Amino acid sequence: MVSAQSAQRSVWTVAQQKLDAAAQRLRLDEGMHRVLRVPKRELEVHFPVRFDDGHVEVFVGYRVHHNLNRGPATGGVRFTNDLTLDLVRANAMWNTWKAA
Repeated sequence: MVSAQSAQRSVWTVAQQKLDAAAQRLRLDEGMHRVLRVPKRELEVHFPVRFDDGHVEVFVGYRVHHNLNRGPATGGVRFTNDLTLDLVRANAMWNTWKAA
């Protein structure tokens, strides 16, 4: 059985592999390929929430800006227990391609 984290990590790997294949086919400049292969910035936040019964849980959130060359970074909001940084990275990369 594949864990949720390893399955989502493969999503990031697949996104990078698709970029690699496109870069090779387009004969993309190697420097530009290196720039596009990684996110520009990543933010990880931990925030505590106190529930009505008094207990506190800490939630984790992520924000990734893949590339800002064509304007502001786009993205959505997702609330789920199995969200990982790798999935957010992949979604940020795909949003760059959609907005290009």
